[in-house]
Order: sequence, then structure tokens, then C-alpha cells
Amino acid sequence: MHATCGVPTAAKESAQYRCHFIVQNEEEINLVENMTNSLHIQDYEMHPYYNGENIDFFKTCVFLSQDDILGNAVSQRRIFCNQALNSNFFGSLTVLPNGDVVANINKPVLGNITTTPVLELITKELEDNTAWRKTRDEKPCSECLFQYLCPPMSNYEMALNCNNLCQL
Repeated sequence: MHATCGVPTAAKESAQYRCHFIVQNEEEINLVENMTNSLHIQDYEMHPYYNGENIDFFKTCVFLSQDDILGNAVSQRRIFCNQALNSNFFGSLTVLPNGDVVANINKPVLGNITTTPVLELITKELEDNTAWRKTRDEKPCSECLFQYLCPPMSNYEMALNCNNLCQL
């Protein structure tokens, strides 16, 4: 388990921070819950980490079921958004230490910031569609009734080399 906590904001009367816990299994989830309860930490998030060997943890705690999908109200606007773009990645470019630019850390390099204008990098991403417009239009999602009700594809799916994180 790995934890990071944000720096308190001095401008507010009471210190505000959010803790982020990286968890790899259910035992670590229990440790986080016990720790946050005993330390009275209220603002925190748990982020699952795929270590290459904990697929059962992901199937149990991360993969969506039909009840999960239907249990969340999805606006018509969100459905239209899910049909056109990936809100997890859209509009973000990552510049690596060597200057290479990617639209997603798991995808091919679009160019180098030292030799390629930003507008050209954006155009290349829009043309090549490495991440920004990756929607659930590939199998098995393309054949699913809930295709655009599900959240957009994430880095978890890329790390697992799986187009969906559901149990349908």
C-alpha cells in the first residue's frame, strides 16, 4: 500500500487535504479503512493498482456488474459524450522528460515538444486517435446494450490489455 496526502490549504480556517491510497488487494482496502477511521481521515480516495498478478482483486473490486451500471444515473449528455470522446483522456497531453509527447502514457509518442509545435501535436492526436476519442466501439463493448452507459475506457483496461472491466 502506498499513500500520499495533499498539502493543507492555509487560506481556510481548518486545514483541508485529501489522501490518496494505492491498494493492490482487499487486505490493503481493510487497512486503509481501519487507518482512516482511527485517524479520523474523512477526505480520501483509494486507487486500485494492477501489479500483473492481482486480476482476481480487480474482478471482485473494480470490474462493473450490471447492477453497478444500472445503479448510477447517467445523463443523456454523458451518454452523448461517451459516444464521441474519452473524458478520461480528452484534452490532455503528457510531456515526458525527454520531450516526447503522448496523449496517454500507454500510447505511442505523437512527437517531441522541442521540435513539433503544440498545434501539430494536437492535430496528430485528433487524426491518429490514440486516446482522446477512444470510446467503447470495439468488441465486446460494441455489442453490449450498456455500451455508452459505462464509464469511458481507462488506463486500467490498457494495463490489463482488456477492452472492458465488466462482468457482463
